[in-house]
Amino acid sequence: MTTAWTVIPHGNSEHMATCTDCKQDMRTASGCTISDLTLDQVVYQRHPFGSEPGWPTTRERCGDCGAAHGHHHHLGCDIARCPACGWQLLSCGCPFDEYGPAELELLLADLMA
Repeated sequence: MTTAWTVIPHGNSEHMATCTDCKQDMRTASGCTISDLTLDQVVYQRHPFGSEPGWPTTRERCGDCGAAHGHHHHLGCDIARCPACGWQLLSCGCPFDEYGPAELELLLADLMA
């Protein structure tokens, strides 16, 4: 799992904002295909866009990651909530099992600072 996306040249002038986790074009995909995260062998269901506690919305798409209402935010989205602690997933510090070694190292460095 990563917390970013990349812009990939596509055709002559088009660019894709590709989720580095689900590999979809965030401009056209309904949402991220990763629906749950695991922490210490406990599976947590992620909050779909529009159902986040404290973030009620009637918008059709997330203004940050482009997820459609009722679909999961792409990982790395500023609006996505952590299904374990309820804080912002991007910066909560929960060390989900899906994180790779580089992400865990950055997470630990932030926690020690």
